Amino acid sequence: MSPSRKLLAITNLIDGVDWYSMKDKHFLSTTGYELGSNYMVDIAFLDETTVVAGSGQGQLIIANHIEKRIHIMKIHKAGGEIFMP
Repeated sequence: MSPSRKLLAITNLIDGVDWYSMKDKHFLSTTGYELGSNYMVDIAFLDETTVVAGSGQGQLIIANHIEKRIHIMKIHKAGGEIFMP
């Protein structure tokens, strides 16, 4: 849930992050990305409209509800290094 408790974000296990209005109690949109595998992953708000989520492909996903865009960061297992492909 967002810091203001107005927005809820959930990874939907199919095609990305689903966004819901807590005020109106309805679905708003999906920010799509390829999950890779059907795994439950953590998700956390970075600010009021941006979340960070995991993926089944060893990536960190940063998704923004307002801008409808994502950033994907790959994590190298050996050194824990993160880079943007």
